[in-house]
Amino acid sequence: MSENDAHGSSITNKSGTGDVELIEVKVDAQPELYVDPPRKANGSYAVKANRIEFSATVKVAETAAKGIWKLGWIQTIYPCSHSVTYQSPSGPAQGKMTATVPAPVADGVSQEDTGHFAWSEHVPDEGTAGQQVTTTADDEPGVPFRKEHDGKEADWMKGWAAVATSGSMSFGTWLVAESPDGAIEYLYHVAWQVDFGTTLADGKIVAATGKLAITSKGPGQGDLEPCLSPSVINDDPPRYQPIRI
Repeated sequence: MSENDAHGSSITNKSGTGDVELIEVKVDAQPELYVDPPRKANGSYAVKANRIEFSATVKVAETAAKGIWKLGWIQTIYPCSHSVTYQSPSGPAQGKMTATVPAPVADGVSQEDTGHFAWSEHVPDEGTAGQQVTTTADDEPGVPFRKEHDGKEADWMKGWAAVATSGSMSFGTWLVAESPDGAIEYLYHVAWQVDFGTTLADGKIVAATGKLAITSKGPGQGDLEPCLSPSVINDDPPRYQPIRI
């Protein structure tokens, strides 16, 4: 699902100055889920969204403030939870490992060393008055699992096989321009989510009810509120909690 969403328009937020022209924006979302195998021996698998990619071409106006304009994408993950279900090899007993994101948090590269809000990419693109810039970002969120649980978080689950994933993740992604004096203009927004509903066997997906879906998109900030924080979810990732079911 590739979408060319805007062309040749000057878009600002409520207090925007119109100093940056949005020439073109593309969002390419692949809805299918897949299993990413371990990268090393005894590593984790992951059920992942197949990828979402963002690309935009903008032009800083000739009349814009002098100095360096930072142009790029920011992202926030909103309260959500997701789980992996494990099955006992000796009977019907099952257990779940569930992780919860309790509050909105920035999702990108930590900037705790600088105190600046986090960008989705480590370094944003830059431009000056009159320059045209293309800036990109992408994401591939996933739910990690062990084909057989290693018992680290719950010794009673050791050796149980992963049989399902469930839950979701919800995101807001924005194309933003930061002026030389630090003011932000929201040029475009995309709200999207991933439903991680799958049935697993032997580390593979045998059935999937979940997918990646764009729920809204368009000029400006949209309805969601971004988390403009230097810290990101990977600075303190949610921990999986075991429960018997």
